[in-house]
Amino acid sequence: MIKVETLPPILSPYVMAKPEVLEEVLDRYSSDPEMAWRVTYIRTMNRLLAPARWIEERFFNANVRKTELASPPLMILGHWRSGTTHLHYTLAQDPQFATISNAQIGSPTCYFSLGHWLTRLAPILPHIKRPMDNLPMGIELPQEEELAMPALTTATLYYYWMFPREFASLFDQYCLFKGEGSNRQQDFLEAYHFVLQQATYADPGKTLLLKNPPSTARLALLADHYPDSKFVHIHRNPYDVYRSSQRLFDKMSSSLGLQTVSPEQRDEMILHVYDGMMNTYLAQRNSIPSDRLIEIRYEDLEINPMKEIKGIYEQLDLPGWDDAERPIQAYLKQQRNYQKNDYVQDPDLIRQVNQRWEFAFGAFGYEMQDTPTASQLRKTATAS
Repeated sequence: MIKVETLPPILSPYVMAKPEVLEEVLDRYSSDPEMAWRVTYIRTMNRLLAPARWIEERFFNANVRKTELASPPLMILGHWRSGTTHLHYTLAQDPQFATISNAQIGSPTCYFSLGHWLTRLAPILPHIKRPMDNLPMGIELPQEEELAMPALTTATLYYYWMFPREFASLFDQYCLFKGEGSNRQQDFLEAYHFVLQQATYADPGKTLLLKNPPSTARLALLADHYPDSKFVHIHRNPYDVYRSSQRLFDKMSSSLGLQTVSPEQRDEMILHVYDGMMNTYLAQRNSIPSDRLIEIRYEDLEINPMKEIKGIYEQLDLPGWDDAERPIQAYLKQQRNYQKNDYVQDPDLIRQVNQRWEFAFGAFGYEMQDTPTASQLRKTATAS
């Protein structure tokens, strides 16, 4: 496999955006001077793709907008780095599901005129490794649906990869719908639904299997907008989530960002977003009946994956387990040699997580480590 780090850093999903959306965002947020070449590249590629966007709008989008979802979707929720991708890839082995592919999120404004055809090359294209965890990221593989939305609307969190210093602000606006985002829920829902319609038009008759960490903070909104939709929330030890989130942030902002971020800025935003996301989810989860929402632990999924997956089908009353069991089992067998990243939990990290995320340990049943004393922190600093 090829690692993303070995590819030119000019690769960007934002080149596919509607020009008016792209220009609004570039005008709203400041780019660092040393990133001017990336801005030029994005604008240039965006203009070159104008014919493909015209073909898409002229010949495909009217039919896409008339498309009805085949059935209520199944949505995977959970903070980034909690096992959402592993669960997504596993459930996607069930033939009853359709997913949003990397090809679609990479070309949402010209998917049928350009991106859809690229999936036919999947058998001969090498799989790229995701930079944060080395999982495969082939063009035909499942991806987060909201990653398509920066091409369609400004009402999305995922402009934070381009402007990483805005991560906390974008989260508050477009996940919690506060401040400037307080009147943007409908804009978000329209663009979100279009992405789902596009996937259904490409693969009709199937239930959509979705995975989108930001939707964890929008549980009530999506449950109301998609009646009878069902949800799987996966959670993980907060210490591991924190360290892995640092790695994710660093990798994606360095690859796609137009701004630089200090480690202190990064850590404060991660702490803020997790707090806001998980507290919002916890406040909303009791309004969703147990036959529409199940919670699982990443650690349990690692130890006994077939038991956990079957439990999802049973609690949510999902059809098709007999057809899904064998391909899911075969996929999990292939993943037995996968090596996840290991993280050292340093004393300062433990202190920060204990102070800011204490609520999560009780809510999800994890053991909190003792907060290091000042003298222990000084000893650690001296030793390092």
